[in-house]
Amino acid sequence: MVFSSHIFLFYFLPRFSGDLLRPSFSGRAFTSRTTLFTIASYIFYGWLVPWFVVLMLFVHDLGLCVRKDNHHAWPGPMKRKAALITAIVGDMGLLIFFKYYMFNRGEI
Repeated sequence: MVFSSHIFLFYFLPRFSGDLLRPSFSGRAFTSRTTLFTIASYIFYGWLVPWFVVLMLFVHDLGLCVRKDNHHAWPGPMKRKAALITAIVGDMGLLIFFKYYMFNRGEI
């Protein structure tokens, strides 16, 4: 789906913009809305090329490995820093590959 497409402008954007602007008064509503936006993002980016969803899941899982809540898995500050650097290098490597190699070859 493209940002200027009819489906995005008249169906997708109004539907999820309304949910985004609605106030959240509880943590449970925030969590369910975050889950809804995450699923909607996967649908949006996988609309034309469905295998992008697999790529997004990989990048998402890579980020989850080093997130703040998972700091007990990395006992020392050096290990936490190494995990963070690994996640950043992995994300940037995928960005560089898909932006400069795949798109320039016209395969996507």
